[in-house]
Amino acid sequence: MKIIHICECCDQVVREETIMSNGAGEADSAALTGGDSGDIMNLIFQYCLCDECREMLYGPAEAFFYKGPVWLH
Repeated sequence: MKIIHICECCDQVVREETIMSNGAGEADSAALTGGDSGDIMNLIFQYCLCDECREMLYGPAEAFFYKGPVWLH
C-alpha cells in the first residue's frame, strides 16, 4: 500500500510511504474480496501542510506557543 502526503496549501507532494503487507488478515480480506485477496486500498492520499506553508501560515518553528494564524482576513 502506498501513502502519499500532499500539502493542502500548495499541492506539493511532501512525502511518500510504502507499507508492505505482512500477510496478517489475509483470510479476512479473502472474505471481503472474493477469490482475489489482494490489497483493498493500494493508494491513499493524506493531506497535510508542508514546512514552508506551515511557517508562512503560523510563523517560525521557534515560536513556543501557538499564537494563531499570521494571516488576518
